[in-house]
Amino acid sequence: MFAKALIGLSLLLAPLEAAESQTQTIEELRSGVGEVERSSAGLIHRSSGFVFPVTLGSSPARETTTYAPGDADVYYTLLGGGNGDAWLTLYLYPASGSLVEEAAGAATAIRERWQVKEVPAPVAMGPMPAGAREEWFEGSVAGLEVLTGYRLIRSGNWFIKARLTIPKSGGEQAKLRGQQALRAVPWAWQNVRRTALVTTPH
Repeated sequence: MFAKALIGLSLLLAPLEAAESQTQTIEELRSGVGEVERSSAGLIHRSSGFVFPVTLGSSPARETTTYAPGDADVYYTLLGGGNGDAWLTLYLYPASGSLVEEAAGAATAIRERWQVKEVPAPVAMGPMPAGAREEWFEGSVAGLEVLTGYRLIRSGNWFIKARLTIPKSGGEQAKLRGQQALRAVPWAWQNVRRTALVTTPH
């Protein structure tokens, strides 16, 4: 059931990935392949030391993609977007520009790939961390009605970005899982490694 939902979700998202990007399921995560390593603390981003949680709220980590050196994400969902559940992709990548520029790029990417209109930030998403930026939208992708948006913060030389999407067909349970996942992101992480790497846009 989940595998089918994951396939459907990948078709909905149609991400623009670099040719060298590499995706692994968390269950089959191999040491030394890509940016994300499994450890007792969680899922370690090797270049920065950032720890991706194994779960965000009640949503477990399902897969990880490495796009370029230092540039990776982890995808979280309980039931899968194809089954009407919320999904969140948490990105950690080098900060090659300003927070304002990166936020503008994130919003533009959503508007270009999705049929959406901007809406006020839902209160239930929790308070925005100091220094963060976010935007939220309602609309559709491939006929699926959703609430979608991003929350972005800079820590030292790194950006932390969450892309959350909640299908309206999932009702209150999907909405609650999405809200819990966003609030559980480790926004307070402080970058202590000063690594300058080149990244690709999301």
